[in-house]
Amino acid sequence: MAAKGVPAYGRRLAPQVLDELATTDPERVYAAIPKTSDIKDGYRDVTMADLARCVHYTAKWIEEKFGRSNVFETITYIGLSDLKGIVTLLAAIKTGYKLLLGGFLFFMDYAILGNLTLVLGPPHVAPDATLLKEVALQQKLRAIMTVPAILEQLLHDPHGIDLVKVLDFIACAGAPLPGPVGDRIAEFVKLYIFIGSTETFPLPELVKSPRDWRYHEYNPSLEHEMRPYDISTGTFELVILADDTTKNNAPVYHNLPGENPFYTKDLFTKHPTKPNLYKYYGRRDDIIILANGEKVNPVPLEQHVQGEPDLKGALLIGSGRLQSALIIEPREALGETERVRLLERLWPRIEEANLHIPSPGRVLQGMVICASPDKPFVRTGKATIVRKLTEEAYIGEIEYLYSKSSGQGDLLIDLKASDEKLYEPVAISRFA
Repeated sequence: MAAKGVPAYGRRLAPQVLDELATTDPERVYAAIPKTSDIKDGYRDVTMADLARCVHYTAKWIEEKFGRSNVFETITYIGLSDLKGIVTLLAAIKTGYKLLLGGFLFFMDYAILGNLTLVLGPPHVAPDATLLKEVALQQKLRAIMTVPAILEQLLHDPHGIDLVKVLDFIACAGAPLPGPVGDRIAEFVKLYIFIGSTETFPLPELVKSPRDWRYHEYNPSLEHEMRPYDISTGTFELVILADDTTKNNAPVYHNLPGENPFYTKDLFTKHPTKPNLYKYYGRRDDIIILANGEKVNPVPLEQHVQGEPDLKGALLIGSGRLQSALIIEPREALGETERVRLLERLWPRIEEANLHIPSPGRVLQGMVICASPDKPFVRTGKATIVRKLTEEAYIGEIEYLYSKSSGQGDLLIDLKASDEKLYEPVAISRFA
């Protein structure tokens, strides 16, 4: 039992914490939200008392419409990623329900459980680096939580690094952050990369040296193991233990009852000298298995290629094939001549990226597809490329490419030592 006057940390539900704050510190600002869709119109503050009133009103409405639930039923909320999501979530808890959410900003309860204030953008406007800079002009930001795509955009902006320099730290999640992008940002600010899922929630980590930003060291309170996965690649799979002894620290115990241990499918490699640090390698599901059985992790090559400022995305493919291929997505719509020039300019970077993967998985000349503007890569709300759907969208181009490169007696030859031009218009497969 907590001492008198001391909150019962870890034993309270979020609505209880909110009600306490609404009583003891009602004017504390929970969030700053834009007045309109135009950031230039300014912000308004939402206090703990404001939020508590909204939750109370919504809970009353739920109870009037559906009654209270005694069996933890599920109700659904579909709407914009604004404060209505957290209001409905807390109101559902108060009335005995659990809430099914689509695209919910999971960190919205952080400002209730921790000592921070949220600053949100307009819910109708897609987030990008330009919007982030506009927000920074209106609000004094101490930290940002974002996805890799926006950090990449910031670095491509001539003044983007100026925003980074004034922050205390940056938290990034949702997809792997390209090494060069992270290295540049880590020169000026503490950079934290975290991993989580719907089943596990964000996994608790220990603070590391800034130069080890690529690595993860999980808090001992998270009962877990790094189990060997593939000796040839030196990879380990993160496995979470979830039983009665760990239920207070393992959300997966409640989200997937009885599934113990829980295999995350996230693969890691060890730090060369620090035994407790592990670097993210990729997803088990993302590993490409070539026809000869060779396993290829596409992430290092894709990240390196995406360092090209004129590219929006890169996708390595080749499962079940003798040879891998690469699909690239330019940032701007390009004509035929511009595509040829982009491929010429990009080839040295592809050669560098090839050094990060086994030779059977390396991309040879002529094995590159340039995406069409009318068929952009399929992405999640976090701007992460949806591999399977994107590959399916280009199945016709992929089959054509492989038929030309590995057809009747064709031989794939690496011409990197040739003095000839890397690409000629007649040698480019056109997919407009």
